[in-house]
Amino acid sequence: MTTTSLVSSLILFTAFLGTFSVLITKYFPRITFLECIFMSPCIGFSVSPWIVLFLKSFPFADSGISIGVVLTTLLIQSIFVYLFTQNAFNIIKSSKKLILQELNFHLTGVIILGLMNFWWYYMCDLHYLKKEGSSHIVSGSVYGDLPFHLNLVSSFNYGCNNNATIFSQLLSPFYAGKPLAYPFMPDFYISVLVAGGSTLRESLVLTGWILLSSMFFLLYLLNYRVTKSTRAAILSIFITLFAGGIGGFYFILKNPNWYSWSYLTGNEFARGPDYVLYWQDKDTAFWFSLPAHILFAQRTVQHAYPLAISVLLIVWNGVIGNENKNKQKNEDEQEEENKTELLEKNVLNENDKLSPKIEENKNNVNN
Repeated sequence: MTTTSLVSSLILFTAFLGTFSVLITKYFPRITFLECIFMSPCIGFSVSPWIVLFLKSFPFADSGISIGVVLTTLLIQSIFVYLFTQNAFNIIKSSKKLILQELNFHLTGVIILGLMNFWWYYMCDLHYLKKEGSSHIVSGSVYGDLPFHLNLVSSFNYGCNNNATIFSQLLSPFYAGKPLAYPFMPDFYISVLVAGGSTLRESLVLTGWILLSSMFFLLYLLNYRVTKSTRAAILSIFITLFAGGIGGFYFILKNPNWYSWSYLTGNEFARGPDYVLYWQDKDTAFWFSLPAHILFAQRTVQHAYPLAISVLLIVWNGVIGNENKNKQKNEDEQEEENKTELLEKNVLNENDKLSPKIEENKNNVNN
């Protein structure tokens, strides 16, 4: 790793750690420890490019994305880390028992999703500009989408949007002179990492791997919140992963290579064909695969999906969490009332027992 690519890695790391520390400090334990971990990449990687765009809006900023702007962004993110991390670690230390209980409770899901992380990295590595000989190879539907994204990325570093600010109208790199109508921030963040010294391939693989991994962890945690069942939450991962049609079943039934480990782990299977319009009835059978055609190809959804799930978790927490809090408050108040009533009854019973004795003593004194 070169010194310049180290800067890009620190940009990613401080974006994650700063967001994680803020979430732990402000919202833990209402947002659980695991939720804080896996919300942090998508939130941090979404806020970080806005800091860069804001800094580019000052008159002293150079055209393109200068290393000075990148280093200033790193400094700002490091300040957030400094301000919140110590408190976050103290909270984690004091809540160690609660966190260990959570990790133990979700152990099966964490193991399955942890193993899946290796697959996400392997697939991102294959899909984004892998060097083979003198060529850079892409896979599947990424072949059609990646040029679009690379064009947009390069426009911020060297092209028509190199003077972009938070106030300016972005220009389309595809239609000369026309305004850009596209959610550009994911591609802008890649251009920031490239300005920090990473290659396009390193930036695409690393952000893709982290965001896709966090997406499926968050999906598991959201479905656990909804169903209160870890089994249902685990099942939801695979239902989502294999959604899109019958292509997977057709492959298992018709392709004799599916039981070959060397084939399944080789580049031929990982890179395609996509099994879209490939099979029977004169190429009329469809399979639209979520990973192959959406998650790897559509760069924006790698940010959007985990962000959307994070918002749902926060809303769920706000609504259901407040209901549970009010319910618990009512239960505590009712329990306090019951204790008070019981205490009053005991006092009255004791008074009833003492009354005859008091009368008897009075009579004895009078006699």
